[in-house]
Amino acid sequence: MTRGVEWWVFQRPLSAAKFQLQQLHQQFLQANARQVQPRSSRPIILYTEPNLK
Repeated sequence: MTRGVEWWVFQRPLSAAKFQLQQLHQQFLQANARQVQPRSSRPIILYTEPNLK
């Protein structure tokens, strides 16, 4: 992992109500993301929980 950062990508999309997205937006008004970078040799690992359905 790069500097302790983990990205969680779900196989099935999550849903959120409009007001929930608005609340999240209020929490993160400033730009807090950098430009997309090449993956280079960083691994992408699919983690599956056997008992999760």
